[in-house]
Amino acid sequence: MGLLQPQQGQAGAPAQARAHFDQALAVGLPEPITHSSADYEALALRLVREPARLQALRTRLAAARTNAPLFGTRRFTRHLEAACRSLWQRHRQGLAPASFDVVPTD
Repeated sequence: MGLLQPQQGQAGAPAQARAHFDQALAVGLPEPITHSSADYEALALRLVREPARLQALRTRLAAARTNAPLFGTRRFTRHLEAACRSLWQRHRQGLAPASFDVVPTD
């Protein structure tokens, strides 16, 4: 497990920042998302100057780890394995590739 450090990201920025944007939304933490360079800088300074605010984000992130799909690696693995089995079955049956849905396992 890594440190519980909320990441700050700017919407519309390069791919790495967009990844932070998507991850923040996936765990229910929209607060670290900014929409301009000025907002990004202001948020960074606010988090440094207000340790309680940063701690509150860390606490919410820690809580999200128990129920946010982003952290559900076992579930993701089960679904990926189910998808691979479906692909292999289609191949063995001589069927052409086609889109399909994986039925949730939990």
